[in-house]
Amino acid sequence: MKGVTANIFRSKSFTGSQNLFAGIDEVTVVGTTRDRGKTIQPLAGGIFEPTDKAPAVALMIREMGDDVIVTAIPVNLPDTLKGCAGPMMGGTFIHTSDARFAQATGVYGAIALHDRYETPQQFRDNSR
Repeated sequence: MKGVTANIFRSKSFTGSQNLFAGIDEVTVVGTTRDRGKTIQPLAGGIFEPTDKAPAVALMIREMGDDVIVTAIPVNLPDTLKGCAGPMMGGTFIHTSDARFAQATGVYGAIALHDRYETPQQFRDNSR
């Protein structure tokens, strides 16, 4: 599935090793999902294939009352993270000036990248 490349923005002081995309500077936005990634509607006009240096993400669209919340989530989850809590906000955002991104998100600006995963024990410890 092809998409558009977006930059990852994170604080230089943030060193979240629990973020799937730690050390990666770009992602490829390949589509949208309303069911946490079970089905992905391809992004119209996508031109770039995801790579190891720009892995695939989907825009997760959720409605909360009258509000629409858009976040990005990883498309391909390694087996080592299955059974972990997540995805959740890990302090990073994505954005691109490509008009297809703004059309898909409905906003002009950065959106949260939910690429943090925690083991069940980490989740219990961090939720106290």
